[in-house]
Amino acid sequence: MLIAWDDAYKIGHDIIDSQHKEFFKIASKVEEAYDGAVSKDEIKKLLTFLFKYMKYHFNEEEKLMLECKYPNFNKHKLEHKKIIQDMSKLIQTAHTTNALKEDLYKITQEWAIVHIPTLDKDLHNYLTKMQNV
Repeated sequence: MLIAWDDAYKIGHDIIDSQHKEFFKIASKVEEAYDGAVSKDEIKKLLTFLFKYMKYHFNEEEKLMLECKYPNFNKHKLEHKKIIQDMSKLIQTAHTTNALKEDLYKITQEWAIVHIPTLDKDLHNYLTKMQNV
């Protein structure tokens, strides 16, 4: 089961936090699709929407990191690039509905369980430190 949004995931930037909340809503739809009977076209639409949303969000997050001179920018940007590459590969290689569902679910889990609570939390710690200086 996918974890739900919690204020503990906030990084302290209203726009990014709002985008993260939206991601959890999208991830919930992915989970529903994973557990239910959906067509390949429905999964592809969800995948395409998530892919576009991630690219948009990563761009916004990277702008923030550059503005605040985040020292781990390059590492974080590489992680974004890896996620986008994984999504691109998924779009190109998954041939069955079940494969699409499973891979899409894994990607949302990775983002929700690993990326936001660790890499984005590091950004939160940096932003908090900068505010206290």
